[in-house]
Amino acid sequence: FFGTVYRNYMGIMFMGTSVLIAGSKILTSLLLADSYYSSWKYVPVLAIAMIFSAFSAFMGSVYFLEKRSIRSFVTASVGALTNIILNFALIPTFGAMGAAVATALSYMVAFTIRAIDSHKYLKFDLCIPRLVINTALMIAQTVLMLLDLADPVFRILIQLAIVAIFAVYNGRE
Repeated sequence: FFGTVYRNYMGIMFMGTSVLIAGSKILTSLLLADSYYSSWKYVPVLAIAMIFSAFSAFMGSVYFLEKRSIRSFVTASVGALTNIILNFALIPTFGAMGAAVATALSYMVAFTIRAIDSHKYLKFDLCIPRLVINTALMIAQTVLMLLDLADPVFRILIQLAIVAIFAVYNGRE
């Protein structure tokens, strides 16, 4: 049951986030004041952070079920410490994008630790190949979005194609 919920959750999260990334420029222009328009470029990276935050929270529920709340605290602390270290390393060079990347990477670290550790208590298929393929595709989508190709029609077509790939790849779940 837990594995089925995880697979479905993962598919929904990746598909929804792909749509969010693809529409980040349009949504930012519609929902925010003109002075905030440039914030669209942080949305894809922070969307990836959000996915891994959600996956980390999902794995944290295993600790709750097994009454191992100290494990939840320790893994969250490792993620927070990772974020602090990466912020010090990345912000001086990359500014706000460094902070966004640090956040995404720290949630990936926290999720990875929780996935490995919680597997001791509740064994289910983590769908690692699917997770890796989805993550790689999402990173590629983010990079393509951030490249901000000159031809907006081409950019939109690429983003729509990637959203379709996510839908086909994850829609079965």
